Amino acid sequence: MINKNIKEVFNTYIDYQQMPFWQESLKRIEHDGPIHKEETVSKLIFEFNNQEMIMTETIEKIKSPNIFTAIYQVPGAWNKCVNLFKEINGVTEWTMESEFIFDEDNDIPISAFENKTLTAMKIFKDYIENK
Repeated sequence: MINKNIKEVFNTYIDYQQMPFWQESLKRIEHDGPIHKEETVSKLIFEFNNQEMIMTETIEKIKSPNIFTAIYQVPGAWNKCVNLFKEINGVTEWTMESEFIFDEDNDIPISAFENKTLTAMKIFKDYIENK
């Protein structure tokens, strides 16, 4: 639950200018064409240990203010995130359904991905509630 109205939550979530404030290690974003439209492709450039990692974001579905679905890809991994927003008495319920597919088996437990996703959601919640 986020203590803000649904329009503010949704618009902040999709606002690329605000993303670096709540997306850890995000340095810049590059766009190939118009933003916030289905099939738009953007490159999210992160920095980890002085190395850049480029993540491709493809918007699959966007329906303001309730749905934002995107596919995120890095070499070796594919991730689909379905973000659902619902307003209840001026407060926004945000749920995210995530699916991961890897090119190769790995030894990382699924709980590590779940915890990372939950941490990112909490950072966003703190950011929007306190801005």
